Amino acid sequence: MKYLIIVLTILICTMDNLCAQIKVNILPYIDSARALYDSVDWCKPYRHRLKPLSLFPCDTNSDTIFVLENASIPDQYGVVLLSYWSKKHIYSVLMKEDWDTITYIDKNKQIFDHWLMTQIEMWKKDSLVQIAGVRNIWDKSIFYATRIIFNSGVVSVDAFFFEQLYHYPIDNDEQEYLNRLWNKKKRRFLWW
Repeated sequence: MKYLIIVLTILICTMDNLCAQIKVNILPYIDSARALYDSVDWCKPYRHRLKPLSLFPCDTNSDTIFVLENASIPDQYGVVLLSYWSKKHIYSVLMKEDWDTITYIDKNKQIFDHWLMTQIEMWKKDSLVQIAGVRNIWDKSIFYATRIIFNSGVVSVDAFFFEQLYHYPIDNDEQEYLNRLWNKKKRRFLWW
């Protein structure tokens, strides 16, 4: 009888974890948060190309999903970096758009450096905006952060944006590693 109770307890705990860990479409949450905080959602066309975001693993009882997206504005042809993560899962994408060609790389690895991701996880809105400061609109790079909190079936969403960070703690070894990880293509120089 004692073993039966232990087995049933383990089975119930396993079923609770399986039920809690489901796949959630996080796209509407991100879209609605951006609509409230930003007049133009520059990353939306790129984000909606990503099928895994409609099936993101999530514990709907207690989980937080963080989103960090980076796009160059107003450049139509450039690089877009997208990252979506929780305690257990990460999904990142690099898209390079050049004329009519889109190079798309996705991995279950981080694309942004650890310091920046930690600031997003701690939801340091004011300090990130302050560090970024205000620059002119030409050739600026915008970061969009979103936080989706699941707590006992209740979902709350918050978002903010900040411009390119120029002065913050950079780990050169990590930057080199991330650059090699995401940009494996060797540069070819054209001599005129």
